[in-house]
Amino acid sequence: MTVNIKWLGGLALGISATVLALGTTAANAQFYRGKTINAIINYAPGGNTSIQGRLMMRYMKNYIPGKPRLVIRNVAGAGGKVGSNYLGEVARRDGSFIGIFTISLIAEVLKDPALRVTHADFSLIGGLGSSSIAYVRTDVMKPALKTGSDIFKLTQPIKSGGHDPSSSKDIMIRLGLEMLKIPYKHVYGYKSGGQLRKAVMQSEIQMMADSTPGYRGRVEPTMVNTGMVVPLHHAGIPTEDGGMVSDKNFPDIPNFLQFYQKKFGAGTKPKEMYWKAWRLMASTRAKLLRALFLPPGAPKAALDDLRMAFGKTMKDPAYLAEFKKINKALPNVLYGEEGEKFLRDEVRNADPALVDWMVKFVDRARR
Repeated sequence: MTVNIKWLGGLALGISATVLALGTTAANAQFYRGKTINAIINYAPGGNTSIQGRLMMRYMKNYIPGKPRLVIRNVAGAGGKVGSNYLGEVARRDGSFIGIFTISLIAEVLKDPALRVTHADFSLIGGLGSSSIAYVRTDVMKPALKTGSDIFKLTQPIKSGGHDPSSSKDIMIRLGLEMLKIPYKHVYGYKSGGQLRKAVMQSEIQMMADSTPGYRGRVEPTMVNTGMVVPLHHAGIPTEDGGMVSDKNFPDIPNFLQFYQKKFGAGTKPKEMYWKAWRLMASTRAKLLRALFLPPGAPKAALDDLRMAFGKTMKDPAYLAEFKKINKALPNVLYGEEGEKFLRDEVRNADPALVDWMVKFVDRARR
C-alpha cells in the first residue's frame, strides 16, 4: 500500500491549524470567566446616565461570555469629567474596568483642562444618541405660562441650572436663552439630572433641559402632566443645508429653530456662531450622548466580547420593551467602529474658528 507522505503532512498541518483556531476561539470565549467587571458611571445615582446605564448592564451582563461578576460604581463630578479621567488615568487596562458615560465630547473639543483624557483614545463598545428638551416652571411669571412661547413675555432673569460650564447641557441651555434673548442667571454644581429635576420641583431653579429618557420618563409624568412645567423646545436634528428638522420622537414639541422663529419670524436664523455652535451640540447629542468604553490598551478579546454583548442587548426584545416603556422611544444606537470614527472626526475636525468662539463662550461663564 502506498501512502502519500505529502498528503499526510498537509492533513496534519490542517488539523493543527484547526485545533489552534478552536483553542483561540475557546480562550476568547472564556476571557471573562471567573473575573469581575467594574463599571464606572460618570454621573451620580438617580440621574439619566445612571438609570440608563444600569438598565443596559442588567441585560448586557447575560450576553458576556464567561458570565463575569458585575460591580457598578458612580464616580461623579465636574460634568462627568471626573469619571472619564478615572477610566483613562487610574483604571486597570486589563478588561476589568469599563466606563458608562454621558461623554464630555464638547469639553474635549474645547480642550477643557479639567478633562485630561481623550475619548478618541478609549475603545468604544457602543453608544446611544438622544435629544435635549428644555422646559420651564409655569410660575416663572404672572400670569402663569400656558404654552412655551409665553416665555417670550418674560422681563425678569430666569434661573436655570446645570452641571459645569463646559458640560453640553449647560452650554446648550445658555446658548438657547441667549439666542432667544431671554435674561437668565445660570447655576452650576448639580451632579446628576435627578438633582436638577429635584431643584426644579422645589423651585430652586426654574428652567432646565433633559435628555429623552429624563424628559419622557420622569419630567413628563411628574411635572408636565401636573402643570408644574411646560416644554419649550427640543434640540432638533441639523440638516446639511444649514436648517433643522424635528426629532421623530417629539412631534408635540417644536425643534429649536421652530421655537426661535415663533419669536423672530419665519425664515429667520440666529447669529452665525451661535447657530453653528447649536448645530454642533445638537448633532453630537443626537448621535452619541451616552457611551460604553474600555480604557486605552484594553485586550482585544475583552473588546470583542463586550461589543458582541452590546449588539445582542440592542436586539433583546425584553430590553427594548423596557427601554421604550421608560423613554417612550426606542434607542438610537451607534456601534463600536462606526462610533470610534465619529469620535475621531468630531474631535479632530472641529472648525478652529468655532472652537475659539465656544472657548470664549464657556470662559465667560467661569468669570
